[in-house]
Amino acid sequence: FPIVLKIDSYDDLFDGDGWFALNHSEADYLQDADCDVDEVKQLVANDDEYNGDESGLNLTDENEFEEEPDSGATFVKLSSMNTGVQSISFSGFCRLILDQGLKSPSQDTEGILPYRAAALSNLSNLLQSLVSANGRFVSDYMIVYKRNLYHQLAPRLFSSISDGQSKNDKSMPPLLVANALECLASLIYDSIGDPGLSKEQNFNYSDPMDCLNFFVGLSGNSAWTIRQMSTLAASSLVAKMATKYLQKNEAIKVCLDCATKALKDRKFWKVRQAGLDLILSLVSRVGKQRVSEADSENRLIMESILPYKEKILHITRASLLDSEAHVTATASKISLAMTWWP
Repeated sequence: FPIVLKIDSYDDLFDGDGWFALNHSEADYLQDADCDVDEVKQLVANDDEYNGDESGLNLTDENEFEEEPDSGATFVKLSSMNTGVQSISFSGFCRLILDQGLKSPSQDTEGILPYRAAALSNLSNLLQSLVSANGRFVSDYMIVYKRNLYHQLAPRLFSSISDGQSKNDKSMPPLLVANALECLASLIYDSIGDPGLSKEQNFNYSDPMDCLNFFVGLSGNSAWTIRQMSTLAASSLVAKMATKYLQKNEAIKVCLDCATKALKDRKFWKVRQAGLDLILSLVSRVGKQRVSEADSENRLIMESILPYKEKILHITRASLLDSEAHVTATASKISLAMTWWP
């Protein structure tokens, strides 16, 4: 099926059907899918029955028919067949996959955990497809589209992660929490934090500082996958948040505290690398220009980071002695990015 990206189709599963606006349940969807499967099975059974009786076929005169040259008739026929194909809404497809990944515990059966984890992991991959090869969005239309998609999916992800931290039998498994954090990291849109976006309850999903503190709060979790993905989500947020937030010492301090906590993990090198990725995202926001060539916004970011320059360099030098090559490679990138800093 072709997939379409329309700003006004967030309630559609197929383009224009308003599936989610009609409050269809997952059971309704599965029931429709089962009906389609039964129809296909019946067609296959009929076809097998027909193929079993070939007494009525007479192919003795098949050579009398000459093969006609290719013409436009076949193309017209195929084109007319394709006109009836419905397009799938990208946002509706994402919402459907999210439903599969965030099934309530009461619906769980033995062996369903890998399925839910795969659903969330593939949702993250699907969301990453909205970004061009150089890490920037393709157009202004895509910026608006992903921002609106964020407001459709992020509340459920944040809520599920928060519920997953509760200490009861129905809490979300750490694997799913980590995958949900990965989805949030892929979902964060460029310049998040711009004014004009409303608050929801006591938590603002569009406030970078609220989101950053949320991710940092998970960096001390007992599960190393959650520590890793929460730090990487913070890294993605720092790389895309509105510039004005990085011009304040509060954001810089929170980022460095989170990175320092991750680098103390001597058992799991992926957690240490995630901490360095956070620092790399921070210093990369300054850009590669010289001080005289940097624009005013980048210069203000650099001035807010400069008081912590020695701390960052100390962390980087210590990480260059790490036994894991991935960690030392990331530390080298940080050093390279700061070589021209005053």
